[in-house]
Amino acid sequence: MDNSSNVPLCGEEIFMYPGEPGGMGTLDYTEDDYRDGYPSLKFVSRKHLLDALEDDLETRDVDLFGELEEARFKIPDYQRHYSWDGDDHQRLWYKLLQITQLEYTPGPNPPENFFGTIYVGELQERKRYEVIDGQQRLTTIAIVLECVRRKLEEVIPDLSGDIEELSTHIKEAWIENLLLRQRGMKKVPFLQVSSHDRDFFDPLFGDPESGSSNGIHKERLEKVYKLTGYDGRRKYASTLEEVIDTLEIPDSVVEDFDKISDDDDLTNSYIYFAESHQLLVDAFQYYEESLDDFLDNDDRFPTSEHVAHALINLTLFVFRSFRISEILFTGENKELRVNVFQELNDAGKPLTTKDKIKARIVSLFQQSGSYSVEDELETWSEIVERFADKSERVEEFLVTYVQATRNPDGAKHARDNLLDLFRLTDVGGHEFTPQLTSDSGGHEFLQELDRYSKRFVEIEDLSLTGGAHSLDDDIRKRSEEILRRLTNLNTTQWIPFVLYLYDDVSSIPGKGEFLQNVLETVESLIFRVSLSEVRTTVIESTFMESAAEFREAKERDDIDEPYTAESVSKLVLRNVEENRKLTGETLVDTIVRSRGWGE
Repeated sequence: MDNSSNVPLCGEEIFMYPGEPGGMGTLDYTEDDYRDGYPSLKFVSRKHLLDALEDDLETRDVDLFGELEEARFKIPDYQRHYSWDGDDHQRLWYKLLQITQLEYTPGPNPPENFFGTIYVGELQERKRYEVIDGQQRLTTIAIVLECVRRKLEEVIPDLSGDIEELSTHIKEAWIENLLLRQRGMKKVPFLQVSSHDRDFFDPLFGDPESGSSNGIHKERLEKVYKLTGYDGRRKYASTLEEVIDTLEIPDSVVEDFDKISDDDDLTNSYIYFAESHQLLVDAFQYYEESLDDFLDNDDRFPTSEHVAHALINLTLFVFRSFRISEILFTGENKELRVNVFQELNDAGKPLTTKDKIKARIVSLFQQSGSYSVEDELETWSEIVERFADKSERVEEFLVTYVQATRNPDGAKHARDNLLDLFRLTDVGGHEFTPQLTSDSGGHEFLQELDRYSKRFVEIEDLSLTGGAHSLDDDIRKRSEEILRRLTNLNTTQWIPFVLYLYDDVSSIPGKGEFLQNVLETVESLIFRVSLSEVRTTVIESTFMESAAEFREAKERDDIDEPYTAESVSKLVLRNVEENRKLTGETLVDTIVRSRGWGE
């Protein structure tokens, strides 16, 4: 195939872009998927498609906010949550420290230090931009400037004359005017982060009009206090006290906060505190500490005036040195923004599985007349929150779900083909049937994932309390004890089978005893394997195949037979390739031989 940059899309030889005409565009597949499905047709890469969209894209290069004085930026919910860690901050900080090595050159701007490309799409509201790519840098620069603002606020009382006047001007007219935009009678952040991160991003910034440092801490505490209400029994729940400590809100501010009546409020009120929330707090702490270390140099900064000079220069360096290559999407094609988002991120820091799924949910439901994209994203966000927003944990659940509900050829096969379920069209080759081909089907699929994720967490937490029909207390306690013993054996092969059955019987009244019997069968098999010569990996497929047979029996309307402990025991054992080693005299001989009892 011709991979030149100028691939014709029409003419004597016709090339096609890898997206369904009239469908969801390029987000679904790579061109290779289409080549496999339609070998006689020629498909161009997604990059070539984006190159051909010159009529929809307009590029202009500006300095950081220099031509966007009143602009506000919005990070859409389909984007990844805040993810910068120590290495990212260290690279940025070393760039910022170049301010100490600059030499004077004529001109309005210091030597340019290209900060990378930020892609934005202009929204209908005046001076509002949707950030398509670059949100991590934009969020971090806001944090850096807030930390610089605080340092200026500390040093200004020790200044006088022109340096005091300039420092105050830079703090108020530059930094504060950027971070908080005046809109009518109120001030609003220039950067609206995703709804997931907003709960902890906004409290970290204090309104300068709050006055003293304690005033800012009180304002922060007020915002955090409104977040309480998370289920403390769930993993990754943090108490109000723990979050207050993390945010370093002084005890004196907490004691004077009249909405907190006693210590019980602090230790029994819970907040959802995800990985991205901690990373936001870490970012503030990193730049606060880095600024302290930088300025704590009596030889370089012997007076408050020297410190103020350094902070002003650093501010101007951030504003003028970093450049933005602004991409304006002149058309109304929202789908294009999502596609560009994935293309850009795949080319740079790869998107996680959960990020790609979120983008596809947006792509499906933003054009739906029956379902709200906000509601569907909320369902997906709740699923992700159950796993503390950790990508590997979300993917672990999804792989287990596939093992429980489909017929994968092992865990690797389930993982490698996981995104098939989230394709937007049923075109080209795929291992698992796509579930996002219609808004109604996508809605039902997300509801099912939501339900399964609850059951998965209950199994992990050894707390089988959910489902439409809760288990009898005695049965539940015995079942949880079995799960505890299985967990202590450090085995996981059984989870897909148990997940499917637990979800199934949770929707049917009176099946608690059946679930307990199944768990006893599973425990017996795992225990026998631990005593035998059968390798644990041999039974990896056992429970997936057993779940598949159970589903098939239900589809035959043979309901009574599947829901008996005896039938499930036979079904499971039949799917163990080396089952003869787990029963009768063979098992006894193995145990005797392994223990040396026959000598």
